[in-house]
Amino acid sequence: MHKLYEYRWKGLNQLNVKQKGKSLAQSDDDLEQKLTTKGYSHIHINRNFVIPQKPKYDEITQVINQLSLLLNAGIPLKSSLNIITNTCLNIKLTQWLLSITAQLEKGFNLSHSLQTKESYLSTQEILLVKIGEKSGRLSTILEQIVLSRLKSEGLRKKVNKIVFYPVIILSISIILSLLLMIFIVPQFAELYTSKDKELPLLTEIVFNLSSFIIENYACLIFTFLAVFIIYKFLLKKKTEKLKHKLFTYIPIFGQIIHTQKIVFFFNYFSLMLDANLKLENILHTFLNASHNDPFLNREISIMLSSIQKGYYLHQGINGHIFGEDVVQMIYIGEKSGKLSSMMNKISQIYQERLEYKIDILSQLLEPIIMLVIGSIVSIIIIALYLPIFELGSII
Repeated sequence: MHKLYEYRWKGLNQLNVKQKGKSLAQSDDDLEQKLTTKGYSHIHINRNFVIPQKPKYDEITQVINQLSLLLNAGIPLKSSLNIITNTCLNIKLTQWLLSITAQLEKGFNLSHSLQTKESYLSTQEILLVKIGEKSGRLSTILEQIVLSRLKSEGLRKKVNKIVFYPVIILSISIILSLLLMIFIVPQFAELYTSKDKELPLLTEIVFNLSSFIIENYACLIFTFLAVFIIYKFLLKKKTEKLKHKLFTYIPIFGQIIHTQKIVFFFNYFSLMLDANLKLENILHTFLNASHNDPFLNREISIMLSSIQKGYYLHQGINGHIFGEDVVQMIYIGEKSGKLSSMMNKISQIYQERLEYKIDILSQLLEPIIMLVIGSIVSIIIIALYLPIFELGSII
């Protein structure tokens, strides 16, 4: 694999106009040679020390979109990949594109080149690319994949917003509570302890907690930073899977995540039917995909088993899970020969249901979060003023 580094550069172009930018290269000499070839002079290069990050979902979508546009413009596949690689600033993504180009130069096709250990495409997307190559419609297939990914990304962002919005708000409330504990509570503690009077239990707990935070703040900050670094650089992948499982078991969030996967299932099912793929092969790709949950895998296995036994697809779909209306739509699609368009309609229906659930949940979360924040602050305030309410026994 090519070892790449990020550099900042500035220089004069062929018109003696100052220009600057960022580029990836194997060394500063390699970058200087590339810039000189483009006509730059008086070049100054400095290295940026960055940690290679896994490309984001939308970055992969952008690459596929660029490749589709370049192929539509009549530019050969290898040249298109070279153009995209030269403008890419993500180290891991660039290495992935270079490995694909190397596989193509060895004589392999694009779909085979995408099946690498660091592949950022799903099993269904790679299969669609393979069909596009065989049918001569690669640019069209890539365009359909982009549209599907954009739809999925829109849903993903909405789901993430619902999931992380409470976390952000609660984090702010914890910070405010810590500020109260550090700057306000000690003043009340000094006032009350000088009266040499026994304090209420709640007040004692708050004062002791405040003292603990103030006395051990350096240790607490170090522990927080250590946990953050360990999570960020060592355990992120493992904790992501654990976090996903936890959210799946939470009733409302679990339904949203499950519905999101069903939208993905019917959306890509429709795309693969458009590509003239057999039902049995389509269902096999979903079973082999690692991101599917056990619940959906079980239902897909039942569909696959019914088809292998000679039944229609709608006969293997559980109406209690997907809804009788979905079963009816698939039945109509099979009878009319328009199963692909029906699958697309079902995907849209589930997407509308998901967006409705997200809207309802967002409206419910706001008052709940405000109640939690109010409760935290109220407990501290009550603890501070509780001794005053004991009929002047302290002050």
